[in-house]
Amino acid sequence: MTQNLVSYSFKEEDFSALKQKISEMQAIIDSFAIELHLDNKRELKTLGDRSLPFTEQAFLLATQQPKLVPGFVSMEEFSKDFTLFKQSKELIILLEVLLERLKDTYIAAGTDAFSTARKFYDSVKTAIKAKIPGAEVAFDELKKRFVRMNVKKEDQNNTTPPDTNNAGATPVAIIDKKE
Repeated sequence: MTQNLVSYSFKEEDFSALKQKISEMQAIIDSFAIELHLDNKRELKTLGDRSLPFTEQAFLLATQQPKLVPGFVSMEEFSKDFTLFKQSKELIILLEVLLERLKDTYIAAGTDAFSTARKFYDSVKTAIKAKIPGAEVAFDELKKRFVRMNVKKEDQNNTTPPDTNNAGATPVAIIDKKE
């Protein structure tokens, strides 16, 4: 029996609509989002789960007691940054859930397709034994996935460097044990 973790085909209009919605989301995100280089990310003191209560408390107290806010601190910017942080986090959580489900579906669909392809390959090998026309051609095309080059071991006394382009190598069938 063929493995079937998922069974779905997009209607073309649904697939197009989904891509359009993603493009619309990207346009909105591109209107405010920035891109940080890895070096910058390493240098920044980021707001994480451990620092969130402190930041919330500082924001609340700064709002309640504006006379304690230093003159160089803009409460308007503090409010914008903190609000954007919280809203971004909410969106990230929603998108991560969707992305994880989409990735799981992608893996399942790929696993199903590859499992079926291997079963077809096994069927082609059986068809060769039964001398069914066209089976050899199909086998020759499909076996490329399972062939690797096995470089012959040089005599230990030979000081000639190994052949780096695998000339003279013998193809060896690989048994793919994953199901």
